[in-house]
Amino acid sequence: MIVCLRYARDLDASVLTELANLLSGVCFVFLAVRIIDLIWRHQLRAAFAFDRMSMLFLFETAMILSPAVALRFRRMRETPRALLNFSAVACLGGMLYRFIPTSIAYIPLHSTAYFPSVPELVMAAGYIAMGSVAFVLAVNYFAVLPGEANTWDHTFRPFGWPKNVAQSPITLPVPSTVVQERAI
Repeated sequence: MIVCLRYARDLDASVLTELANLLSGVCFVFLAVRIIDLIWRHQLRAAFAFDRMSMLFLFETAMILSPAVALRFRRMRETPRALLNFSAVACLGGMLYRFIPTSIAYIPLHSTAYFPSVPELVMAAGYIAMGSVAFVLAVNYFAVLPGEANTWDHTFRPFGWPKNVAQSPITLPVPSTVVQERAI
């Protein structure tokens, strides 16, 4: 959606609605697996202890559950702003799912401390940059976003092809044997 706004493209409502359905279903399945895991490990009571860790768990669960429920309603799925907001909330809930156990809940021994080294930070930034560049190249050079075919004529410019290659007629050479047969 953000890329469509950036490149001034129309939103493809049918695709976004399908993605919203998929997001809602994935969130429900994810939460069901988490609840089954808590029951299996006999930790359901700990999840509702209302201490620091259980409050973080409940907050993270609410951030995943709220988009799952909201996106079940057609009005929410078909409203671009609501769809973007709820998708972002689901992403933040997923990020918390990964961040809380490794950064907040993990308590190392008092004699140990860890902070990523400079090469680790540079590598992380490099991977993010590579993903961003790959996405921008895919959007610029492939018809990823909705739109008319003639608006994508910039696609072939890096290869030295003419700008309006899609609009020029294709003429094929006629073999000389075909010309001779027509004359007879």
